[in-house]
Amino acid sequence: MKREQSTNENRPVLGRRPAPGARARTDEQKKDVRDNLIAVGRHLFAVEDPSTVSLRKIAAKAGYSPGTVYKYFRDQHELFIAVREQDMSRVVDNLERIAKRVADPKERLRTVFLAAIRHWLKRPEEFRVLFSIRPEQSAKPGRSPFGRSAVVLRSYSLYRQLVDDLFAPYATPPCSPRVATDTLIAATHGIVAFTLHTHTLEWSSPIKMAEEVLDALLSTWLRHER
Repeated sequence: MKREQSTNENRPVLGRRPAPGARARTDEQKKDVRDNLIAVGRHLFAVEDPSTVSLRKIAAKAGYSPGTVYKYFRDQHELFIAVREQDMSRVVDNLERIAKRVADPKERLRTVFLAAIRHWLKRPEEFRVLFSIRPEQSAKPGRSPFGRSAVVLRSYSLYRQLVDDLFAPYATPPCSPRVATDTLIAATHGIVAFTLHTHTLEWSSPIKMAEEVLDALLSTWLRHER
């Protein structure tokens, strides 16, 4: 059985940056420079030990002077967080749009979680930087953990709302909404991580595996009397 293949690893895609040595003067040029640094940083964080990825290395890889990168990020940790915030915001924006298009609570939950899996399978570098970095590699004394950032809380709130809508018809929820939400997140993210990081065998399609897990959980929860 052939394993469903994810797309090729994302590579930094540089935008419309000023010529080498030129100063970014317009807001658009400054945004391009910042986005270029984030794109290169994402790639290096994904393929190397994040603790060894310095701002100087990112600047050199992106084609900028060391001084340029410090105009946008005060240190490596700030750029690292910017990468994660950008990638998390992108997927949450997309999933919120999808959720609004599906009326039935059961189908809405199923559709959103499958969309999340497809998103990460197509963007393995983003997934690695967001979910495969050890806590000690991403922590910074004196700064709030990324897991408590506004975009992460917004992401969790979306998933929790899907579960709350599913359980709304029940006088007593068939399962703790918190446990249900955490289980769905852990199961779907686990399938992505397993597929991306375990290459010793040819696994079943990750989407098929996710459908089996989601349908089994939904069937268990929804068979309870309302």
